[in-house]
Amino acid sequence: MMDRQAQDDLRKATLPTTPQDYKLALPENLKLPGDQRFTFDEAGNKATFDAARAWAHSRGLSQTDFSEMMGLYASHQAGVDAALAARSAAEVAKVGINAPQRVDAVGKWITGMVGEADAKPIRATLVTDSHLRFYEKIMTQLSSQGGASFSQSHRVPPDTSGIPGYDKMSFEQRRLAQDQNLARRNSR
Repeated sequence: MMDRQAQDDLRKATLPTTPQDYKLALPENLKLPGDQRFTFDEAGNKATFDAARAWAHSRGLSQTDFSEMMGLYASHQAGVDAALAARSAAEVAKVGINAPQRVDAVGKWITGMVGEADAKPIRATLVTDSHLRFYEKIMTQLSSQGGASFSQSHRVPPDTSGIPGYDKMSFEQRRLAQDQNLARRNSR
């Protein structure tokens, strides 16, 4: 019983004295998914880390215990980042080799439509092939004003053998037009 009491006293003596004394450090033997490197964004997540420090202090965790807990957090974040990177790569593969150019074109169009300040969060949503195709379809519809695209298929080709207005020409005009038409055919 005295041995347990001594170990407990020793542990309490090595605890950080205030919650702010806990350092955001990872265990040295921690291996993250995909051999990623992780750094804590203390400024961006100050409230979260302050709450974690206060919780650790109220539970009497040592710095080593706190570091192990932060290692769990880092492993989780690294796993989420790896999964997101894999999904992103799959979506880029769906778009094809012109993905960067297509995304850039849509991003410029969005910026032109709503301005830089409003375009930034909209451009951030271009994460899937479906998003990209959606915006490209809107771009096409707005640029064509809703009209269908024009195609020459199924049209009768123009008659290039005749002379326009031939029946209303005088004899001299007809001869000149015939000579010019013959010269055009021979030059091809």
